[in-house]
Amino acid sequence: MEHSPKHYNFSFTAGAALLQETVTIAQTLLETNFDWDKTKQEINNNNLLQKDKRQTSTRQFSLVKFRLEQLSKQQIKMLCSESMPDKKIMVILSIIKSHPLVFDFIAETIRSKYFAFDYKLTYADYNAFINEKQAEHPELNSITEGTGKKIRQMVFKILEQTELIDSVKSGTIKKPYVSPQLEQVIVKDNPFLLAALLYNNEEIILATQKHHA
Repeated sequence: MEHSPKHYNFSFTAGAALLQETVTIAQTLLETNFDWDKTKQEINNNNLLQKDKRQTSTRQFSLVKFRLEQLSKQQIKMLCSESMPDKKIMVILSIIKSHPLVFDFIAETIRSKYFAFDYKLTYADYNAFINEKQAEHPELNSITEGTGKKIRQMVFKILEQTELIDSVKSGTIKKPYVSPQLEQVIVKDNPFLLAALLYNNEEIILATQKHHA
């Protein structure tokens, strides 16, 4: 199974996982019948993101909008209606569909470690991943050392906030529980996205067969 390489963007440095912000914006989008202009107006007029600075709210709204635009209406509805663990799965889905670097790091490095029974994720693992990707992704060569550290910090925060690792400090890898309903929705979208939820290739094939039966 292959995942075609896509240009790495680093816009996630504007706010890591943004769990609550994503849920709030998705719920508002649902209430406005998927009208983004009305959604933005509601968010701004009522400070629904609860930010002290309008600039922060605007920046995070733009990032969450970009992520939610990668999801189907069905997926956004599930994000609004499911339990918090399921909401986190949907947020992970929006992130990996929006930020190929995050998807590749999970699907390649973290997944390999998990199935090798090596459950501790370190900055060294991330650095090795970046070094391997530099030839394939020249955009990695144009960032400064400081920006590179900020990107790494935010990747680990995303993993912590979505509970793919126990904490940034411990780096303990955790495989999330994916309900059959969510699994079906993800398979319908793209079965290989399950790699970012730490499914091995055999599990992805079985899930595909189960939901396409």
